[in-house]
Amino acid sequence: MASFAMADGLRLNMERRTICAPQSACAILSRGPRACESKIMIEVTIQLPDALANTFGVTSEARVQRLSEDAAIEEYRMGRLSQRQVGEMLGLDYWQTERLLTERHVPLGYSLADLQADRASLDEVLG
Repeated sequence: MASFAMADGLRLNMERRTICAPQSACAILSRGPRACESKIMIEVTIQLPDALANTFGVTSEARVQRLSEDAAIEEYRMGRLSQRQVGEMLGLDYWQTERLLTERHVPLGYSLADLQADRASLDEVLG
């Protein structure tokens, strides 16, 4: 486990874990039986001073959710995560991710150049 001291008494611990969905979930996702694919996941632990902990949520589950969402959204805003990666990180589908980004007032990563390219593609396909 790696451990890092941060400002204001915060401490960040990271640990690698291999996780695997139950076999039935793998079969459902692949539309048939197959060997389960495992993922390497990093578990991040943040130690907060008691005075700050409730700022991020009343329960530990609420704090984990809030801090995970904040990290994913900030990385999306900086262009280091795609919308799909945000959803994967938070366990959300496409529409749930779209809703979260909208609720948090995060601009869609879709530029004028993207729109023009899409319009050109449609014009080419539709004639």
